[in-house]
Amino acid sequence: MIHFVGSHNYNLPKGAILTIGNFDGVHLGHRRLIDTVIHSARQSHQPSVLYTFSPHPVQFLFPERKHKLLYSFEKTKEIVSTLDLDCLIVEPFTDDFSKLLPEEFIEKHIVSCIQPKLLVVGYNFRFGINNLGSVELIKKMGEKYDFRVKVVGPVKKEGKVISSSLIKETILSGNWHLVPSFLDRFFSIKGLVVKGKGRGQKMGFPTINLQVDKNVLLPVNGVYTARVKKKSQFFYAVVNIGTNPTFSKNCLKKIEVHLIERAENWQEKECEVEILEKIRSEKKFPGPKELVHQIKKDIEYAKKYFHSCL
Repeated sequence: MIHFVGSHNYNLPKGAILTIGNFDGVHLGHRRLIDTVIHSARQSHQPSVLYTFSPHPVQFLFPERKHKLLYSFEKTKEIVSTLDLDCLIVEPFTDDFSKLLPEEFIEKHIVSCIQPKLLVVGYNFRFGINNLGSVELIKKMGEKYDFRVKVVGPVKKEGKVISSSLIKETILSGNWHLVPSFLDRFFSIKGLVVKGKGRGQKMGFPTINLQVDKNVLLPVNGVYTARVKKKSQFFYAVVNIGTNPTFSKNCLKKIEVHLIERAENWQEKECEVEILEKIRSEKKFPGPKELVHQIKKDIEYAKKYFHSCL
């Protein structure tokens, strides 16, 4: 897949089959758009192109909202790169770019630079300053500039319209059994491995400590069953997400990963953890002895879960 920074650097043959959006999570709704682009591109022998933005427009325009993403932008690009698209365009979302009228955006960045044959958009697609651009407007502009527009309707699962917002709500509500069906994969957290205080090692439960992108959504505090990716292998784990209330006050949220039945010292600089199920909420214990007893119970629960479900 070819990667261009900004539509003005795009230099593939004209007539691309194009889709536009933020694609946070690359969930089933996004995949419907992307699969439509890939199928149409193959039929017409034209380049298949995904056009997106960085940073996320909401994070740029409304930093006070502290908008969280399902995945870091690097993770989103990683997922997109595994699909059969020919090209990814990442448009830097700047102050000037954010002020473009819908017509200006289409004329300057889509028609002039990409010259698409077909534009595939979602049923609720909005664009331009203050989201003034609509599906109806883009259809009119397609007639003016000689490109077709295909509108993809909502994708439903479990009776719900799939969206990034829905998946975030599902994660925070603890309905983990629904998350993989919306994403078409397990929800994962990827971060840098950092040195901890060694408290887990002393208690007999060594952990991998992760530092993650502050813009990424984290599950609510608690203990989870998980799988850790390492190249083509998966290792079962128990993950604690929280503030270590037994030992600390006002501690920052931490992610601690204990590999089950795996003594190997983790050497990689990064670690990706797939969250499978919540075991329990985080709680403060009277002391280390009680905490160790609970951790043993958590690990036994996790072993039974892996044996029966995976």
